[in-house]
Amino acid sequence: MKLLPQIYTFNMKLAVEILLGPNRHVSCIAHTLNLVPIEALKSVPEIMLLINKVKSIVTFCNKPHRDAQGGAELSAGQRPP
Repeated sequence: MKLLPQIYTFNMKLAVEILLGPNRHVSCIAHTLNLVPIEALKSVPEIMLLINKVKSIVTFCNKPHRDAQGGAELSAGQRPP
């Protein structure tokens, strides 16, 4: 391994380029570790059903809704007149 010149940077792309050369990629370990439980949960149908139901509820709650007369949009927690 080459010795690095004293470069002080928080730019990981530049650090990888200096260490490994141009056009190289190093995966983020946190993102890689996050894939493990996601893939494990996909093998349990009951869990996936629950996750999909929760996602649809969150999507519904995040949409703007109209009042009963079809007028103005209501924000979350706001009651129709």
